[in-house]
Amino acid sequence: MSHRELIYLVWNDLVGLSRTRGVPVSQYDRRKVHGLGWALAGQTLTPFEDIAPNPWGPMDEVRQTPDDSTRRRIEFVDDMPVLHMVLCDSLNTDGTPWECCTRSFLKSALDDLKSETGLTLHIAYENEFLLSGEGMAWACPFSLDSVRRVSPFTDLCVGALMHANVGLETFEPEYGVGQFEVSCGPEAGLAGADRAIITREVIREAARQFDLEASFTPKPPLKPWTTDVTFTLVSGMTRVILRPSTPMAPAR
Repeated sequence: MSHRELIYLVWNDLVGLSRTRGVPVSQYDRRKVHGLGWALAGQTLTPFEDIAPNPWGPMDEVRQTPDDSTRRRIEFVDDMPVLHMVLCDSLNTDGTPWECCTRSFLKSALDDLKSETGLTLHIAYENEFLLSGEGMAWACPFSLDSVRRVSPFTDLCVGALMHANVGLETFEPEYGVGQFEVSCGPEAGLAGADRAIITREVIREAARQFDLEASFTPKPPLKPWTTDVTFTLVSGMTRVILRPSTPMAPAR
């Protein structure tokens, strides 16, 4: 591990972008407890270049505090820089969750689900994305030709996703030109959502290595698509099926 290496403290905000501050790896241990400061107004950044009106101003801060269970150090190939990242919770200075922390939203909702129903939520993602850049020519939808045209990217991306331990199940061409899908297996609760963020950032990083851009925008100019999310409610070791106007029933 190079002494010049950065580890990126990452948080996903209300517009679905991963924001970050990087610190030298040698300083990471002392950042794990109290994190790094981030202005409250930073949560109102748009996907463009402006800040939405907000009540906070530039002074007050939260602490972007790493969750070490999400730390990933992903090596691509020898002559490419590693992607070293960890996901963060946005905490008040007293250590309580900030009201605009997206991970804390999910934690609270999962706790409510468990306390009120006894159920846990398992999540699996199918991440569809568009590759754009030089050399992205037309290819027949869903074809082997489509995916083999970008095989250097796919090989690098799949290796990195396996290294990132996101439960990769399939990598396949989709309907649009340059459109692909990565499916990951189910994971319980917060870890399932974390997988989705890590998966997207690994795909984006692999694309950058070939001067390509990977976009997860759900409605590009010509052919719309979605990111499919599969939710399974689990009671103990049993899946639960919800039927309209009936009590929750175990799957048969």
